[in-house]
Amino acid sequence: MSYTAPNGIPQGIPVNYVGLIRQALIAEIVAINEYRAHIAKSSIKDLNDIWMGIMEAEMRHYGYFLNLIRKYDHQEYEQYLRAKQRVHISNTKLPPCRLENTDCILNLVREDIKGENEAILLYEQNVSTIT
Repeated sequence: MSYTAPNGIPQGIPVNYVGLIRQALIAEIVAINEYRAHIAKSSIKDLNDIWMGIMEAEMRHYGYFLNLIRKYDHQEYEQYLRAKQRVHISNTKLPPCRLENTDCILNLVREDIKGENEAILLYEQNVSTIT
């Protein structure tokens, strides 16, 4: 199931266990961004507190799945290590990600990660069909 493609049209089907983990990671990204959007539209503090707690749990789940992908996809882990050596992010703080801003930098980065993971699923599916 695709979360990026219009109308939820499938954009790659998992062909292995790492693909299933990648699909779960995508679902967590969607959930995080959707809860942030709900909070941005609501002025009910009690409801927003509940959504915030759920969103924080989704962020933990995202981290769990990301760690699993790095553990079981050796190429991904090697690329992560390479990027970590080559890309140096300064200690400059990002602008605050206010809850009313659903287009904050972190949401945009999560959307990019989601799209890249969907592309990987699609490419893995395509490669698995080539004899």
